[in-house]
Amino acid sequence: MKNSRSTIFFLTEDINNEKEKNEIEYLTSLGKVVLVSFSLLANPGPGVRCLVLSRSSLRMQKIVLYWSKICYLLARLANSKTDFLFPERNVYSGNEVLRRLVNIFWKVKTANWLNAVLPRYDTLYFFPYRLFMALKGTRNRMHNNRIIVHDSLIVRLPEFAPLIAKARTQRVPTIANVKSWDNPFYSQFTTNASGYLVWGESMWRDIEKTQKTSSRAVHFWGARPFFNFFNEAKRFENQQKDKLPKEKNDSLVIGYAAAFGDGIMAAHEIELIKRISSELRGSHINAVVLIRPYPITPEGLYDSLKHLPNIEIVDIKGEPVDRYGDGRELIRFGSNAERLEYLSQCTCFLSMATSFTIEAAIAKVPIVHFCLPDNLCQNTGEREFFKRLQLSDHLTEYFNKTLWTAQSYSDLCAKLRSTSTDPSEARRRGENLLTRLGVPKNNFEQSITDPDAFQALTRSVSLSLPETQLERVTPLINLPRSRL
Repeated sequence: MKNSRSTIFFLTEDINNEKEKNEIEYLTSLGKVVLVSFSLLANPGPGVRCLVLSRSSLRMQKIVLYWSKICYLLARLANSKTDFLFPERNVYSGNEVLRRLVNIFWKVKTANWLNAVLPRYDTLYFFPYRLFMALKGTRNRMHNNRIIVHDSLIVRLPEFAPLIAKARTQRVPTIANVKSWDNPFYSQFTTNASGYLVWGESMWRDIEKTQKTSSRAVHFWGARPFFNFFNEAKRFENQQKDKLPKEKNDSLVIGYAAAFGDGIMAAHEIELIKRISSELRGSHINAVVLIRPYPITPEGLYDSLKHLPNIEIVDIKGEPVDRYGDGRELIRFGSNAERLEYLSQCTCFLSMATSFTIEAAIAKVPIVHFCLPDNLCQNTGEREFFKRLQLSDHLTEYFNKTLWTAQSYSDLCAKLRSTSTDPSEARRRGENLLTRLGVPKNNFEQSITDPDAFQALTRSVSLSLPETQLERVTPLINLPRSRL
Protein backbone atom coordinates (compact mmCIF):
# COMPACT_ATOMS: atom_id res chain seq x y z
CA MET A 1 0.00 0.00 0.00
CA LYS A 2 1.04 3.59 -0.52
CA ASN A 3 3.01 5.03 2.38
CA SER A 4 1.11 8.26 2.98
CA ARG A 5 3.75 9.45 5.46
CA SER A 6 6.54 9.57 2.87
CA THR A 7 7.27 12.50 0.59
CA ILE A 8 9.69 11.70 -2.23
CA PHE A 9 11.82 14.62 -3.40
CA PHE A 10 12.96 13.92 -6.96
CA LEU A 11 16.01 16.07 -7.76
CA THR A 12 16.74 16.85 -11.40
CA GLU A 13 18.10 19.58 -13.63
CA ASP A 14 17.02 17.67 -16.73
CA ILE A 15 13.38 18.74 -16.50
CA ASN A 16 12.67 18.51 -20.24
CA ASN A 17 13.89 14.94 -20.64
CA GLU A 18 10.89 12.78 -21.55
CA LYS A 19 12.66 9.66 -20.25
CA GLU A 20 12.30 10.85 -16.65
CA LYS A 21 8.52 10.96 -16.82
CA ASN A 22 8.19 7.22 -16.32
CA GLU A 23 10.38 7.36 -13.21
CA ILE A 24 8.29 10.15 -11.72
CA GLU A 25 5.04 8.42 -12.63
CA TYR A 26 6.21 5.24 -10.93
CA LEU A 27 7.22 7.04 -7.74
CA THR A 28 3.80 8.69 -7.46
CA SER A 29 2.37 5.21 -6.78
CA LEU A 30 4.57 5.01 -3.67
CA GLY A 31 4.09 8.40 -2.03
CA LYS A 32 3.81 12.12 -2.58
CA VAL A 33 6.32 13.35 -5.17
CA VAL A 34 7.91 16.79 -5.25
CA LEU A 35 9.92 17.61 -8.37
CA VAL A 36 12.88 19.73 -7.23
CA SER A 37 14.66 21.72 -9.94
CA PHE A 38 15.77 25.22 -10.96
CA SER A 39 13.05 25.81 -13.55
CA LEU A 40 9.30 25.34 -13.36
CA LEU A 41 7.99 22.45 -15.40
CA ALA A 42 4.73 23.40 -17.09
CA ASN A 43 3.13 19.97 -16.74
CA PRO A 44 4.93 17.79 -14.15
CA GLY A 45 2.13 15.24 -14.16
CA PRO A 46 -0.87 14.45 -11.92
CA GLY A 47 -0.14 14.52 -8.22
CA VAL A 48 3.35 16.00 -8.65
CA ARG A 49 4.29 19.30 -7.05
CA CYS A 50 7.20 21.47 -8.13
CA LEU A 51 9.80 23.13 -5.94
CA VAL A 52 11.99 25.67 -7.72
CA LEU A 53 15.39 26.41 -6.16
CA SER A 54 17.66 29.38 -6.74
CA ARG A 55 20.99 28.73 -8.42
CA SER A 56 24.28 29.62 -6.79
CA SER A 57 26.38 32.47 -8.18
CA LEU A 58 28.53 31.96 -11.29
CA ARG A 59 31.61 32.29 -9.13
CA MET A 60 30.46 29.52 -6.82
CA GLN A 61 29.54 27.34 -9.80
CA LYS A 62 33.11 27.67 -11.11
CA ILE A 63 34.57 26.85 -7.69
CA VAL A 64 32.42 23.71 -7.49
CA LEU A 65 33.44 22.73 -11.04
CA TYR A 66 37.14 23.01 -10.19
CA TRP A 67 36.57 21.11 -6.94
CA SER A 68 34.90 18.25 -8.85
CA LYS A 69 37.96 18.01 -11.11
CA ILE A 70 40.33 17.99 -8.13
CA CYS A 71 38.26 15.24 -6.52
CA TYR A 72 38.45 13.16 -9.68
CA LEU A 73 42.23 13.54 -9.66
CA LEU A 74 42.65 12.62 -5.98
CA ALA A 75 39.93 10.02 -5.52
CA ARG A 76 40.15 6.25 -5.62
CA LEU A 77 39.57 4.71 -9.03
CA ALA A 78 36.60 2.52 -9.77
CA ASN A 79 37.50 -1.00 -10.86
CA SER A 80 36.89 -0.25 -14.54
CA LYS A 81 38.76 0.42 -17.77
CA THR A 82 36.79 3.65 -18.00
CA ASP A 83 38.64 4.92 -14.91
CA PHE A 84 42.01 3.18 -15.01
CA LEU A 85 42.63 4.10 -18.65
CA PHE A 86 41.45 7.69 -18.31
CA PRO A 87 44.74 9.06 -19.84
CA GLU A 88 43.76 7.34 -23.09
CA ARG A 89 40.63 9.52 -23.15
CA ASN A 90 42.26 12.65 -21.76
CA VAL A 91 43.58 13.95 -25.07
CA TYR A 92 41.40 16.94 -25.87
CA SER A 93 40.58 18.92 -22.69
CA GLY A 94 42.70 21.74 -21.24
CA ASN A 95 46.20 22.71 -22.32
CA GLU A 96 48.86 20.15 -23.23
CA VAL A 97 51.09 20.77 -20.20
CA LEU A 98 48.24 20.28 -17.74
CA ARG A 99 47.09 17.14 -19.56
CA ARG A 100 50.57 15.64 -19.35
CA LEU A 101 50.82 16.34 -15.62
CA VAL A 102 47.39 14.85 -14.98
CA ASN A 103 48.19 11.76 -17.04
CA ILE A 104 51.51 11.22 -15.23
CA PHE A 105 49.82 11.48 -11.82
CA TRP A 106 47.03 9.19 -13.01
CA LYS A 107 49.46 6.45 -13.92
CA VAL A 108 51.04 6.75 -10.46
CA LYS A 109 47.73 6.40 -8.65
CA THR A 110 46.79 3.26 -10.59
CA ALA A 111 49.26 1.40 -8.37
CA ASN A 112 47.14 -0.94 -6.24
CA TRP A 113 48.74 0.06 -2.94
CA LEU A 114 48.10 3.77 -3.55
CA ASN A 115 44.64 3.41 -5.05
CA ALA A 116 43.55 1.32 -2.04
CA VAL A 117 44.28 4.12 0.44
CA LEU A 118 42.79 7.00 -1.57
CA PRO A 119 39.38 8.30 -0.44
CA ARG A 120 36.31 7.58 -2.51
CA TYR A 121 35.10 10.38 -4.75
CA ASP A 122 31.80 10.58 -2.86
CA THR A 123 33.54 11.01 0.52
CA LEU A 124 35.98 13.63 -0.79
CA TYR A 125 33.42 15.63 -2.77
CA PHE A 126 30.96 16.09 0.10
CA PHE A 127 33.61 16.74 2.77
CA PRO A 128 33.55 20.60 2.48
CA TYR A 129 29.75 20.62 2.75
CA ARG A 130 29.79 18.39 5.82
CA LEU A 131 32.56 20.46 7.40
CA PHE A 132 30.66 23.69 6.79
CA MET A 133 27.49 22.29 8.35
CA ALA A 134 29.43 20.95 11.33
CA LEU A 135 30.95 24.39 11.96
CA LYS A 136 27.69 26.20 11.36
CA GLY A 137 25.61 23.87 13.50
CA THR A 138 22.29 22.18 12.74
CA ARG A 139 19.45 24.46 11.84
CA ASN A 140 16.12 23.97 10.15
CA ARG A 141 16.00 20.22 10.52
CA MET A 142 14.40 18.35 7.62
CA HIS A 143 11.19 16.44 8.29
CA ASN A 144 11.75 12.77 9.04
CA ASN A 145 9.20 11.58 6.49
CA ARG A 146 11.19 12.73 3.48
CA ILE A 147 13.13 10.66 0.98
CA ILE A 148 15.61 12.22 -1.46
CA VAL A 149 15.96 10.60 -4.90
CA HIS A 150 18.87 11.92 -6.95
CA ASP A 151 21.14 11.04 -9.87
CA SER A 152 23.78 8.43 -9.06
CA LEU A 153 26.57 10.44 -10.73
CA ILE A 154 27.79 13.17 -8.40
CA VAL A 155 29.15 15.31 -11.24
CA ARG A 156 25.54 15.89 -12.28
CA LEU A 157 24.57 17.12 -8.80
CA PRO A 158 26.62 20.31 -8.18
CA GLU A 159 23.64 22.53 -7.42
CA PHE A 160 21.97 19.87 -5.27
CA ALA A 161 25.09 18.94 -3.26
CA PRO A 162 24.24 21.13 -0.20
CA LEU A 163 20.73 19.63 -0.01
CA ILE A 164 22.05 16.06 -0.28
CA ALA A 165 24.77 16.70 2.31
CA LYS A 166 22.20 18.13 4.70
CA ALA A 167 19.93 15.14 4.20
CA ARG A 168 22.76 12.73 4.93
CA THR A 169 23.83 14.65 8.02
CA GLN A 170 20.29 14.54 9.39
CA ARG A 171 19.93 10.85 8.43
CA VAL A 172 17.22 11.44 5.86
CA PRO A 173 17.33 8.56 3.32
CA THR A 174 19.04 9.49 0.05
CA ILE A 175 18.33 7.14 -2.84
CA ALA A 176 20.72 7.09 -5.83
CA ASN A 177 18.87 6.67 -9.12
CA VAL A 178 21.20 4.87 -11.56
CA LYS A 179 19.93 6.44 -14.75
CA SER A 180 22.17 4.82 -17.34
CA TRP A 181 24.00 1.57 -17.92
CA ASP A 182 27.41 3.30 -18.01
CA ASN A 183 27.03 5.04 -14.61
CA PRO A 184 28.41 2.21 -12.43
CA PHE A 185 31.81 2.35 -14.15
CA TYR A 186 32.79 5.88 -13.04
CA SER A 187 34.53 6.78 -9.79
CA GLN A 188 32.16 9.79 -9.55
CA PHE A 189 29.42 7.29 -8.70
CA THR A 190 27.53 7.82 -5.42
CA THR A 191 28.82 5.22 -2.96
CA ASN A 192 27.35 6.59 0.29
CA ALA A 193 23.66 6.65 -0.60
CA SER A 194 21.12 4.90 1.66
CA GLY A 195 19.89 2.82 -1.27
CA TYR A 196 19.82 2.44 -5.03
CA LEU A 197 17.27 2.29 -7.82
CA VAL A 198 18.80 0.04 -10.49
CA TRP A 199 17.59 -1.46 -13.76
CA GLY A 200 18.22 -5.08 -12.82
CA GLU A 201 20.53 -7.68 -11.34
CA SER A 202 23.14 -7.18 -14.05
CA MET A 203 23.46 -3.48 -13.22
CA TRP A 204 23.72 -4.22 -9.50
CA ARG A 205 26.53 -6.71 -10.19
CA ASP A 206 28.31 -3.98 -12.16
CA ILE A 207 28.05 -1.67 -9.14
CA GLU A 208 29.29 -4.32 -6.71
CA LYS A 209 32.24 -5.21 -8.95
CA THR A 210 33.40 -1.72 -9.88
CA GLN A 211 32.53 0.28 -6.76
CA LYS A 212 33.13 -2.38 -4.05
CA THR A 213 30.09 -1.00 -2.24
CA SER A 214 28.75 -2.51 0.94
CA SER A 215 25.19 -3.79 0.73
CA ARG A 216 22.43 -1.21 0.63
CA ALA A 217 18.68 -1.18 0.16
CA VAL A 218 18.31 -1.95 -3.54
CA HIS A 219 15.29 -1.94 -5.78
CA PHE A 220 15.19 -3.41 -9.30
CA TRP A 221 12.71 -1.31 -11.25
CA GLY A 222 13.76 -2.04 -14.80
CA ALA A 223 15.31 0.17 -17.46
CA ARG A 224 12.85 2.97 -16.70
CA PRO A 225 14.17 5.45 -19.31
CA PHE A 226 12.96 3.07 -22.04
CA PHE A 227 9.60 2.00 -20.63
CA ASN A 228 7.50 4.71 -22.26
CA PHE A 229 9.23 3.98 -25.57
CA PHE A 230 8.57 0.26 -25.00
CA ASN A 231 4.84 0.82 -24.50
CA GLU A 232 4.71 3.19 -27.48
CA ALA A 233 6.48 0.55 -29.60
CA LYS A 234 3.80 -1.99 -28.64
CA ARG A 235 1.06 0.39 -29.73
CA PHE A 236 2.96 1.25 -32.92
CA GLU A 237 3.35 -2.44 -33.75
CA ASN A 238 -0.38 -3.06 -33.33
CA GLN A 239 -1.22 -0.06 -35.52
CA GLN A 240 1.10 -1.30 -38.26
CA LYS A 241 -0.69 -4.66 -38.33
CA ASP A 242 -3.90 -2.90 -39.38
CA LYS A 243 -2.21 -1.11 -42.29
CA LEU A 244 -1.59 -2.43 -45.77
CA PRO A 245 1.92 -3.92 -46.11
CA LYS A 246 4.50 -1.62 -47.64
CA GLU A 247 5.77 -2.30 -51.12
CA LYS A 248 8.87 -4.44 -50.92
CA ASN A 249 12.05 -2.54 -51.70
CA ASP A 250 15.08 -4.45 -52.96
CA SER A 251 17.50 -2.06 -51.26
CA LEU A 252 18.86 -2.74 -47.78
CA VAL A 253 17.96 0.16 -45.46
CA ILE A 254 20.48 0.42 -42.62
CA GLY A 255 19.79 2.64 -39.62
CA TYR A 256 22.61 4.31 -37.74
CA ALA A 257 22.47 6.86 -34.89
CA ALA A 258 25.54 9.04 -34.38
CA ALA A 259 27.40 8.43 -31.12
CA PHE A 260 29.49 11.58 -30.60
CA GLY A 261 28.63 15.25 -30.32
CA ASP A 262 32.06 16.84 -29.82
CA GLY A 263 33.79 18.03 -32.99
CA ILE A 264 36.92 15.87 -32.76
CA MET A 265 35.29 12.51 -32.08
CA ALA A 266 32.46 13.32 -34.50
CA ALA A 267 35.08 13.90 -37.23
CA HIS A 268 36.54 10.42 -36.56
CA GLU A 269 33.03 8.96 -36.65
CA ILE A 270 32.28 10.62 -39.98
CA GLU A 271 35.46 9.21 -41.51
CA LEU A 272 34.44 5.75 -40.32
CA ILE A 273 30.97 6.16 -41.86
CA LYS A 274 32.64 7.08 -45.16
CA ARG A 275 34.68 3.87 -45.02
CA ILE A 276 31.57 1.79 -44.29
CA SER A 277 29.82 3.49 -47.20
CA SER A 278 32.74 2.59 -49.46
CA GLU A 279 32.83 -1.03 -48.26
CA LEU A 280 29.09 -1.44 -48.92
CA ARG A 281 29.53 -0.16 -52.47
CA GLY A 282 32.57 -2.37 -52.97
CA SER A 283 30.56 -5.40 -51.87
CA HIS A 284 27.89 -4.52 -54.44
CA ILE A 285 25.23 -4.25 -51.77
CA ASN A 286 22.25 -2.18 -52.82
CA ALA A 287 22.01 -0.35 -49.51
CA VAL A 288 21.31 3.07 -48.06
CA VAL A 289 22.43 4.13 -44.57
CA LEU A 290 19.99 6.44 -42.77
CA ILE A 291 22.18 8.57 -40.49
CA ARG A 292 20.41 9.99 -37.46
CA PRO A 293 22.52 12.95 -36.19
CA TYR A 294 23.67 13.36 -32.62
CA PRO A 295 21.02 15.48 -30.82
CA ILE A 296 23.31 18.44 -30.02
CA THR A 297 25.69 18.59 -32.99
CA PRO A 298 26.11 21.92 -34.80
CA GLU A 299 24.38 22.40 -38.12
CA GLY A 300 26.45 21.38 -41.13
CA LEU A 301 28.58 18.80 -39.31
CA TYR A 302 27.46 15.98 -41.61
CA ASP A 303 27.61 17.92 -44.89
CA SER A 304 30.59 15.88 -46.13
CA LEU A 305 28.41 12.75 -46.07
CA LYS A 306 25.56 14.16 -48.12
CA HIS A 307 27.23 13.65 -51.51
CA LEU A 308 27.72 9.91 -50.93
CA PRO A 309 25.21 7.89 -53.01
CA ASN A 310 24.30 5.42 -50.25
CA ILE A 311 24.10 7.86 -47.32
CA GLU A 312 21.03 9.83 -46.27
CA ILE A 313 20.86 12.21 -43.31
CA VAL A 314 17.54 11.95 -41.45
CA ASP A 315 17.23 14.97 -39.20
CA ILE A 316 15.63 14.64 -35.78
CA LYS A 317 12.21 16.25 -35.90
CA GLY A 318 11.04 18.96 -33.54
CA GLU A 319 12.38 22.27 -32.31
CA PRO A 320 15.48 22.45 -30.08
CA VAL A 321 14.68 22.28 -26.37
CA ASP A 322 16.44 24.22 -23.61
CA ARG A 323 17.42 21.07 -21.75
CA TYR A 324 18.32 22.56 -18.37
CA GLY A 325 16.25 25.73 -18.56
CA ASP A 326 19.29 28.02 -18.45
CA GLY A 327 20.42 28.13 -22.09
CA ARG A 328 23.57 26.04 -21.65
CA GLU A 329 22.40 23.21 -23.93
CA LEU A 330 19.90 23.18 -26.77
CA ILE A 331 18.96 19.65 -27.78
CA ARG A 332 16.60 17.88 -30.16
CA PHE A 333 15.20 14.98 -28.18
CA GLY A 334 12.72 13.95 -30.83
CA SER A 335 9.67 11.95 -29.74
CA ASN A 336 8.88 8.28 -29.30
CA ALA A 337 6.61 8.40 -32.35
CA GLU A 338 9.35 10.04 -34.42
CA ARG A 339 11.96 7.45 -33.36
CA LEU A 340 9.61 4.58 -34.18
CA GLU A 341 8.76 6.05 -37.56
CA TYR A 342 12.50 6.28 -38.30
CA LEU A 343 13.16 2.69 -37.17
CA SER A 344 10.18 1.37 -39.15
CA GLN A 345 12.03 2.36 -42.33
CA CYS A 346 15.07 0.26 -41.43
CA THR A 347 15.74 -3.29 -42.60
CA CYS A 348 18.42 -3.52 -39.93
CA PHE A 349 20.34 -1.30 -37.50
CA LEU A 350 24.10 -0.75 -37.38
CA SER A 351 25.26 -0.53 -33.78
CA MET A 352 28.60 0.80 -32.58
CA ALA A 353 28.47 3.14 -29.59
CA THR A 354 25.02 4.57 -29.02
CA SER A 355 22.17 3.71 -26.65
CA PHE A 356 19.80 4.13 -29.61
CA THR A 357 20.72 0.49 -30.20
CA ILE A 358 18.50 -0.35 -27.22
CA GLU A 359 15.55 1.41 -28.84
CA ALA A 360 16.23 -0.47 -32.08
CA ALA A 361 16.07 -3.74 -30.13
CA ILE A 362 12.78 -2.70 -28.51
CA ALA A 363 11.39 -1.97 -31.99
CA LYS A 364 12.50 -5.49 -33.03
CA VAL A 365 14.83 -4.20 -35.73
CA PRO A 366 17.64 -6.72 -36.47
CA ILE A 367 20.92 -5.37 -35.05
CA VAL A 368 24.47 -5.87 -36.30
CA HIS A 369 27.14 -4.56 -33.94
CA PHE A 370 30.51 -3.48 -35.35
CA CYS A 371 33.73 -3.48 -33.32
CA LEU A 372 36.98 -3.37 -35.30
CA PRO A 373 40.00 -4.77 -33.42
CA ASP A 374 42.98 -2.47 -33.05
CA ASN A 375 45.21 -4.55 -35.33
CA LEU A 376 42.73 -4.09 -38.21
CA CYS A 377 42.42 -0.30 -37.87
CA GLN A 378 44.15 1.38 -40.81
CA ASN A 379 43.80 5.10 -40.11
CA THR A 380 43.54 7.60 -37.26
CA GLY A 381 39.76 7.86 -37.46
CA GLU A 382 39.28 4.13 -37.02
CA ARG A 383 41.86 3.85 -34.24
CA GLU A 384 40.49 6.76 -32.22
CA PHE A 385 36.86 5.75 -32.64
CA PHE A 386 37.25 2.09 -31.68
CA LYS A 387 39.78 2.85 -28.95
CA ARG A 388 37.13 4.99 -27.26
CA LEU A 389 34.70 2.06 -27.50
CA GLN A 390 37.23 -0.37 -26.01
CA LEU A 391 37.72 2.02 -23.06
CA SER A 392 33.99 1.89 -22.27
CA ASP A 393 33.18 -1.04 -19.99
CA HIS A 394 29.45 -0.87 -20.66
CA LEU A 395 29.92 -1.17 -24.42
CA THR A 396 32.35 -4.09 -24.24
CA GLU A 397 30.32 -5.84 -21.53
CA TYR A 398 26.87 -5.48 -23.09
CA PHE A 399 27.23 -4.77 -26.81
CA ASN A 400 30.34 -6.83 -27.67
CA LYS A 401 29.35 -9.82 -25.53
CA THR A 402 25.64 -9.88 -26.34
CA LEU A 403 24.89 -8.50 -29.81
CA TRP A 404 25.56 -10.14 -33.18
CA THR A 405 29.02 -8.65 -33.72
CA ALA A 406 31.18 -8.17 -36.80
CA GLN A 407 34.93 -7.63 -36.40
CA SER A 408 35.91 -6.86 -39.98
CA TYR A 409 34.43 -4.88 -42.86
CA SER A 410 33.79 -8.01 -44.92
CA ASP A 411 32.03 -9.66 -41.97
CA LEU A 412 30.02 -6.47 -41.39
CA CYS A 413 28.83 -6.35 -44.99
CA ALA A 414 27.93 -10.05 -44.93
CA LYS A 415 25.97 -9.79 -41.69
CA LEU A 416 24.13 -6.65 -42.79
CA ARG A 417 23.20 -8.31 -46.09
CA SER A 418 21.95 -11.46 -44.36
CA THR A 419 19.46 -9.53 -42.17
CA SER A 420 17.22 -9.03 -45.18
CA THR A 421 16.82 -12.79 -45.67
CA ASP A 422 17.28 -14.22 -42.16
CA PRO A 423 17.03 -11.64 -39.34
CA SER A 424 16.43 -14.22 -36.58
CA GLU A 425 19.92 -14.28 -35.03
CA ALA A 426 20.27 -10.49 -35.07
CA ARG A 427 16.84 -10.13 -33.43
CA ARG A 428 17.49 -12.86 -30.85
CA ARG A 429 20.71 -11.20 -29.72
CA GLY A 430 18.89 -7.89 -29.44
CA GLU A 431 16.28 -9.51 -27.19
CA ASN A 432 19.09 -10.93 -25.03
CA LEU A 433 20.46 -7.40 -24.62
CA LEU A 434 17.08 -6.12 -23.43
CA THR A 435 16.81 -8.96 -20.91
CA ARG A 436 20.25 -8.19 -19.47
CA LEU A 437 19.48 -4.49 -19.18
CA GLY A 438 16.06 -4.92 -17.58
CA VAL A 439 13.72 -3.91 -20.40
CA PRO A 440 10.48 -5.91 -20.02
CA LYS A 441 9.26 -8.50 -22.46
CA ASN A 442 5.63 -7.69 -21.72
CA ASN A 443 3.64 -4.55 -21.04
CA PHE A 444 4.84 -2.99 -17.79
CA GLU A 445 1.83 -0.82 -16.96
CA GLN A 446 1.19 -2.78 -13.74
CA SER A 447 4.48 -1.73 -12.17
CA ILE A 448 3.48 1.90 -12.71
CA THR A 449 -0.01 1.69 -11.19
CA ASP A 450 0.28 -1.12 -8.63
CA PRO A 451 2.13 -0.07 -5.44
CA ASP A 452 2.47 -3.71 -4.38
CA ALA A 453 4.75 -4.33 -7.37
CA PHE A 454 7.37 -2.12 -5.71
CA GLN A 455 7.48 -4.23 -2.56
CA ALA A 456 7.51 -7.48 -4.57
CA LEU A 457 10.45 -6.36 -6.67
CA THR A 458 12.30 -5.06 -3.62
CA ARG A 459 12.11 -8.47 -2.00
CA SER A 460 13.59 -10.03 -5.16
CA VAL A 461 16.93 -8.37 -4.35
CA SER A 462 17.62 -11.32 -2.05
CA LEU A 463 18.22 -13.45 -5.13
CA SER A 464 21.42 -11.57 -5.97
CA LEU A 465 22.90 -11.01 -2.48
CA PRO A 466 24.75 -13.43 -0.19
CA GLU A 467 22.68 -14.80 2.69
CA THR A 468 24.77 -12.84 5.21
CA GLN A 469 23.51 -9.63 3.64
CA LEU A 470 19.82 -10.41 3.55
CA GLU A 471 19.02 -8.62 6.79
CA ARG A 472 20.37 -5.41 5.25
CA VAL A 473 17.95 -5.50 2.32
CA THR A 474 14.96 -3.35 3.19
CA PRO A 475 12.26 -1.69 1.10
CA LEU A 476 13.37 1.82 0.21
CA ILE A 477 10.13 3.47 1.19
CA ASN A 478 9.96 1.66 4.52
CA LEU A 479 13.47 2.29 5.81
CA PRO A 480 13.60 2.03 9.63
CA ARG A 481 12.70 5.22 11.43
CA SER A 482 16.18 5.18 13.01
CA ARG A 483 17.57 5.93 9.58
CA LEU A 484 15.50 9.10 9.18
